[in-house]
Amino acid sequence: MVTRARRTQGDDDDTVVKLRPAEPASLPAEVRDSKNLKVEMDVTRGSYVVSASLKGARRAGAVRETVTGGRPLEKLFTKEQRASSPTTRRPGSAGTTWCRWGRCWSSCSSGCPRG
Repeated sequence: MVTRARRTQGDDDDTVVKLRPAEPASLPAEVRDSKNLKVEMDVTRGSYVVSASLKGARRAGAVRETVTGGRPLEKLFTKEQRASSPTTRRPGSAGTTWCRWGRCWSSCSSGCPRG
């Protein structure tokens, strides 16, 4: 799982949560039906990888507020994005830890989905 939060000058901030590799059929129905879901396939000679990403809009300044410690990191992402985490969806999983990593953040999962 890869996450991104981006500030855009003169516009709202945005966030993305991307699963790679992804099996679209295994995603919950509410995620598959979301207007925010984008499914892509990267193809090389003899191989391919499917990825699924959920985009979220945030008010201008939300990323800066999070970077400066004014709000929890996990709250920067939408409920839909947080619910799409493989460890959130898997029964018995230990969960996801959101952590800051230098000038970017990483979501560190304690388990990996098969496939």
